[in-house]
This record gives sequence, C-alpha cells and structure tokens, in this order.
Amino acid sequence: MKNRLLQLRWSFQTRYIDYNGRYCMSSAAAAQHMAFGIDRGFNMPLDEITNAKYIILAGTNIAECQPTMMPYLLAAKKQGAIIVTIDPRNTMTSKIADIHVRLQPGFDSVLVNSLLNVMIEEKLYDPLFVEQRTSGLDSLPNAVKDFTPDKVEQYTGVPAKVIRAIARGFAKAETGIVMTARGLEQQVNGVEHTLNYINLCLLTGKIGRTGCGFGTVTGQANGQGGREHGQKADQLPGYRSIEDSAAREYVASIWGVRAEELPGKGVSAYELFHLMETGEIKALIVLGSNPVVSSPNASRVLAAMSKLELCVVVDLFETETAACADWLLPGSSFLETEGTLTNLEGRVFHRARVFGTPPVAMEDYEIICGLAERLGAGAYFQYKDNESIFNELCLATKGGKADYSGLSYNRLIAENGVFWPCPSLDHGGTPTMFESTFHHPDGKARLHGIKPGIPAETQDREYPYLLTTGRVGSHYLSGTQARRTEGLLRKTPVPVAEIHPTTLFVPFHWGGKQSVNFLTNDALHPISRMPEFKIAAIRVERAPSDNE
Repeated sequence: MKNRLLQLRWSFQTRYIDYNGRYCMSSAAAAQHMAFGIDRGFNMPLDEITNAKYIILAGTNIAECQPTMMPYLLAAKKQGAIIVTIDPRNTMTSKIADIHVRLQPGFDSVLVNSLLNVMIEEKLYDPLFVEQRTSGLDSLPNAVKDFTPDKVEQYTGVPAKVIRAIARGFAKAETGIVMTARGLEQQVNGVEHTLNYINLCLLTGKIGRTGCGFGTVTGQANGQGGREHGQKADQLPGYRSIEDSAAREYVASIWGVRAEELPGKGVSAYELFHLMETGEIKALIVLGSNPVVSSPNASRVLAAMSKLELCVVVDLFETETAACADWLLPGSSFLETEGTLTNLEGRVFHRARVFGTPPVAMEDYEIICGLAERLGAGAYFQYKDNESIFNELCLATKGGKADYSGLSYNRLIAENGVFWPCPSLDHGGTPTMFESTFHHPDGKARLHGIKPGIPAETQDREYPYLLTTGRVGSHYLSGTQARRTEGLLRKTPVPVAEIHPTTLFVPFHWGGKQSVNFLTNDALHPISRMPEFKIAAIRVERAPSDNE
C-alpha cells in the first residue's frame, strides 16, 4: 500500500507528501545518514542487547514506550550488564538502572562532550578502529576540550565522578550498546545530540560486532518501513533521493512513467500546515494519522486545516482530525488486512489477515487504487492484492540502500522475517550492519565534533519552567484506540502533570482541551525538520477551585 501512496505524487502531480515518522525517527535518521551513510533504526538485532556488558539508554523510557524490549534489558542485566539511563524523570526504566542521570532537557550534547573529553584525555578510545574505520577524529578534541567533568557538573548538576564513571565504564567494557529516543531527538538540536551519542560507539569501536551497536528506539509499527518505501518528502523507494536523476529514472521505469513527470521533493509534515495557511495547499488526504493531536502548536494546525477546500480522512474512528474532514472513509485495521511490516531492527516480516473487512469498508490499498482510477491513472494501479504491491516495492528498491529485492512473501513467512539490505534471493539478509564497512563512499564512518546549541525557547522570569512531553504505558500515540479501550482509560483517564522544581512532564495522548500540544513549540530542526516537542518555556498557575 505505501508504495502506491507514494505514486500518488505522480497521479496528483504534487510534491506534497510526508509521513508520521517525521515526528518520530527523523532526527535519528538524519544523524545515522551523516555518521554511517545509511539509516536503519537498530544496526543490530534486538537479541544482541543480551550480549552487551554496558548499555546507555538516553531519552528513552522503554518500560512504558516499548515494553516488549524490556525482557532483553532484563536478560542483559541478569548477565551482569551495567545499565545507564539518562532522563530528566525517574521512570519505570530508570528503576532497573545501575546509574540514573537526571539531565535537564537540552543538555545531552553537553553531557556527551564531557564523556568524550574523559575518553580522549585518558586515551580510553580504540585507536585501531578509529584509524581504520572512521574519519573526523580531528574534530573531536577541540569540540570537547572545554567540557571537563568538573565544568559540566556546574552546567548540569551531574556529579563529575558520575561522568567519569560512565565514560570509563563504557569505554573499558568488552561490549556496549547506546540507544536513543525521542527525549533528545525531538529538539531543534536533536540531530546533533544523536550524532554525539553515536560518537561514543565509534570512538570506542563498539559497532559492527556482537553485543555492540547503536539504535534509535521506536514503538510505532512501520515507522522504519515508511522511510524505506519512500513516504518521506525527499525520498523514493529504497532510501533513494528523489533529486537523484538515476534514481528517478529507475523508479519511473518500474512505474511505467517518465522520470520528468515525477514531482521533486516536498516539505516536511509540519510545514504542510504552513502551506495550508497560505493557500498553496487546498486539499488534504490523511491516512491513519491524527495530526490535530500529534502536531506541535495544535491551535495553528486547526486554523490551517480550517482553510482547506477539501479534507479527506481515512481512519477507523472519528478522531480529532476526522472532525475537521469533509469526508471520513472507514479504513481497515491491522487485523482486517495483511501485508508486511519493517520493524526497528530492519527486519521485514509478513503479517497475516485475521478478519475480513466489513461489507461497507475497503482496505487502504483499495481506496488508493479507487482514487487513482477516478483521477484517470487507474491503468497504473492494477493490483489484485497487497502481495503484488510488495513484489513491485521489492523491485523498486533494487540497488538502493534499503534493498528489498531478495525478498518475497514466501521467504518472509518461511524465515520469520528477513533483515534488509537483502539484494538477492540467495542473500541471507543483514542482521548486523557495518561488520566490515560503512556506507560512505570511502567505507568509513564519520565522527562529528559537536558544539552544543541552545533550545528554541529558554526559561525567563515570565516563563520560569520547562515543559517536556512523552508517553505513559496505558496509552499509545494520539490515543485514538487506547482512549476507546475501557481498561486502559480506567488506568489513566486524564493527563497528569508531573511537577519538578524546574521541569514539568505531561503525556500527549489526549485531544481537545486536554492536549498538551497546544503548548509545545513548533520550531523545526534545520535538517530533519523535527519539531521541538521536548522543550517549551511555560509558567504554572494555580487553577481556581469550584468554591472560588
């Protein structure tokens, strides 16, 4: 289905298409492309977590946001692994940590620079790996020289002895893994934060071998796959750039159209709303997304959508976004269709159908094909089922970084999923990446010296607190399904603000007056175009009681 959605660019002759992952993994994706030359959520299988002797979890509350990963962490801990959590809050995940660093949002690069400072000053890095497998080492010493543990303790409140303990522990450990997530990525400096955490893996040679690697944690099904399939505004299937003339020629030949007919790159998900404000975008189709709740500065999003001449929403429920729609089409649930998913490991697997769709509903791909027919492009959308679409996707990714061309339904079912890249039917897939080479032309990874930046908003006398947002274990994303599940809603019926002397945390799963995204900042990272969900300057006032 997603490959067909991409081809609607050609049917509509519009470059304006983007996807949910823009609010999820986009900063980490940009950082991995810069460091490794390729982006895959995890560059090793989840099983490798149990082989790690030292694990750093930064900006991620896995116990509530991705609980199916917890058994891997508990197994590693049982085998003696040291676990470090870096999070402003005490969370269910931090309870299993050996060291918990309560770091104020926005200071990740400052902290990591101090870890790198110790590793370089004490010569704890892997000189052979750095020399043979990386470039850019000369950018680090100058970038981190002023970030000694003692100075960083003054900046952050993290004790210098803790900084030294983490730096020495991770560097000296036989194996180690670093995982990041939205806590540090959903910032205007999120790409730089992520690059700095990647530096820890590269400087110590902890990548491309057992028990080692870097991963960005996501709990959203197919958040990884959407980018590989080409839903991102600047991409074609296989992680090809839409501005690459050779890529355009190849993909156009698969679709049976001329390369010059393919639109160029569009804008990011949030920037689409600006174009609705100006009138450049007059119609919107939303499939399985609830941007009124999930976008920052939600009042601006609502105002922009009110200017549309046509809004079509395809979903299971009448969401807050569907309330803005001229047409609400019933989509199919994950139980009512079949197809493939690509998880955060880069494992592509088949998901079978459980139920058929109700008589009045259509599968999403059928809606898209029906729309193409009415647009006069039906000849290019003659697909009998999802498998035929997947087969075309595999062919369209051939030769790309995310190469699916060795995959098929039969193989995915027989092997319980296959890791991309998998360029041929006799290729075994790639569970562990970077064992011998990275994806830059010279085969080397890139180290990046990072100069910490400041958030888009900072505290002042009028707005003395920082607001950060996130998830709770009882709900999921914009709450479209979870808030309709009685047992989950009973556990967490309303969003509750956790108040610290300098920082507030509020979950984002609610709409309407309970939506915290009316307060969040819509500043965007210049590369990833990720909004700064995690840092907003606010003030807190006592609400009047019913008796006042």
